[in-house]
Amino acid sequence: MMKKIIDAAIVGSRGFVGSNLTAALKRNERSVFEIDIDTKMDEIEKYSFDCVYFCAGNPLTFLAKKEPLKCLQQNVADLYPYLTKLEYNKFIYLSSILVYPQNSGVVLKEDIPIDISQLNLYGAHKYMGERYVREFAKKWLIVRPTSFFGAGLKKNLLFDLRNGNPKIFLKKNSWIDYMPVDWFCSRLIEIEEVMSNDILNLGSACPISVAQIVSFKDLPFIFLEERWQDDRNIDFTKLKNLKLPMLQSSDLEKMVKEFII
Repeated sequence: MMKKIIDAAIVGSRGFVGSNLTAALKRNERSVFEIDIDTKMDEIEKYSFDCVYFCAGNPLTFLAKKEPLKCLQQNVADLYPYLTKLEYNKFIYLSSILVYPQNSGVVLKEDIPIDISQLNLYGAHKYMGERYVREFAKKWLIVRPTSFFGAGLKKNLLFDLRNGNPKIFLKKNSWIDYMPVDWFCSRLIEIEEVMSNDILNLGSACPISVAQIVSFKDLPFIFLEERWQDDRNIDFTKLKNLKLPMLQSSDLEKMVKEFII
């Protein structure tokens, strides 16, 4: 008996990105099968999917060092059954910009050689996930997103500022590439239609300094200066060549300010 074909399966549909992507696909009149931690594999296997979007895994970078085996399980081992047991046309894997060596000074293009020994554990686990996707999916797309903000956000600097937390765990001279999650979801749906067996950096291409971000909020900030981040070296040439709608710096700054205030 032929399986019913569904446009998209979202693995991690209750998460921040997964829930927003589910909503975006439905707005585009796509049929969606939502997969969360309680969904049984035998139920999923009843269907065939045009695309499987893997939005699950551990989203907490600190967990990779605090509980490395748990992070490895969530970001690598838990990925394998979806790659090998489901029937699909294309597998879209949401990786991370942290698969690149941080603050190396090199231009971070999708095709640069990556030495996994130079990555933090979180980035290494995400890079291992990419390797699994390329090995076990015949047709795939790997997306390396930057940082998000938007409805349902539960972590990062903008979340902390929005909720009045004055502790800053980034150096003031850091530059971060933020993008609205709804903008990301819209671009991802468009990109999936035109790219296969490729890797793409996906972000706003409008990095904003931590110094500017904190100037939007009147709080007695405490800079703990835990780490320095500079997203200005991320290369978005491949993304821009797709000729999709891109954000302008002035518009992004306004959206960031409105979000945290």
